[in-house]
Amino acid sequence: MKIDLEIYRQQFALESAKFVRIDHTDTIIAEVYKVSTSEEKAFILKICPRKEDYFREAYFLRRLDGCMPVPRIIATYEPSDDHFGAILMECLEGELLTNNDWTNDLAFKVGTSLAQLHSIRAESYGDLPNNGALFQNPNVYFGDKFEEELLECKGHLPDNLIENCASYLKRCQEHLANVDGPCFVHRDFRPGNMIVRQGRLQGIIDWSSARSGFAEQDFCSLEHFQWIPNTDYKTALLDGYSSIRPIPKYEGIMPLLQLGRSLAVIGYTVKSGTWNSSNACLYTFNRTFLEKFNFSS
Repeated sequence: MKIDLEIYRQQFALESAKFVRIDHTDTIIAEVYKVSTSEEKAFILKICPRKEDYFREAYFLRRLDGCMPVPRIIATYEPSDDHFGAILMECLEGELLTNNDWTNDLAFKVGTSLAQLHSIRAESYGDLPNNGALFQNPNVYFGDKFEEELLECKGHLPDNLIENCASYLKRCQEHLANVDGPCFVHRDFRPGNMIVRQGRLQGIIDWSSARSGFAEQDFCSLEHFQWIPNTDYKTALLDGYSSIRPIPKYEGIMPLLQLGRSLAVIGYTVKSGTWNSSNACLYTFNRTFLEKFNFSS
C-alpha cells in the first residue's frame, strides 16, 4: 500500500499546508513530514506502515505527556485496510542531538529523563497496547523477542552463527533473573531520537519500539553504539540518572542485550531489503559485532 498524502491532508484539515519529508538515517521505519501551515504553525506528521508501530507510538506519547519531555499529540488517524495509521504531533523546536551539542548539563538532563521513564512501573512485560503479548516472566519476554529476531535472520546469517546465538541465550538466561522491571523502556534511546535547542533537551521522540521491559535495555544502546563522545558526559548522564533512581547493575547482562540488539537490527534490515542499500552501514556495524562476539564467555 502506497502512502497518499492527500488522505492525511483531508483527515487533519491541512489542505493548504506544506509537507516536507524528513529524510535521514534516523527515520528508517516510518515516513515523517514537517507540516507548515499558512498561520505559521508547524507540526510533525508521522505515518506508520506497520500498525503495531502506530499503536505503540500513540500509547506512549499519551501516557508520557506531563511525565517527561515528549511531543504532544494533536490528532491521530488509526490504521485501516485503506490507509496507514498516522499521528499529527507538535513540532519541537530544535534539532537532533549531535556530538557538538553535548555539555555536562545536557547529559545530566538526558540521564534524569531516562530515569523518569524507568520510574513508570508496569504489571507485566511486553507490548502494552497489545494485551495478548504480555508476560510475567522477564525470561519469557526477552526470550520470545530473541527467538523472533533469530527467525528474521534465518536464511541470511550462517546456520552456525544462528545456533551459537540460540545456545548463548540458553546459557545466559540467569542474568535475567534480577532485572530492573517491568517498567517503561524506549528501546531505541540514542541521540537520533533526542531534540535539543540551545543546549537544552526539548524532547525524546520515536516511541514506536517502546515496551514494558527492564531498565537495562535502554542502557544497551548507550553501551552498544557508544554514542556519548566524552567519558565526562557519560558520568554526568549517570549522575543525572542516579539523582532520580539507582542505576541498574547492567554490566553482566550487557553482552546478551547487545547480541539481541544486533540481531534485531540485522533482522529488520534484511526484512525491509535495506541491508545492502540505505541501511548498509548500520547492518555492517551489527554484522561485525556478531561475527566478533565471544560466545564462550
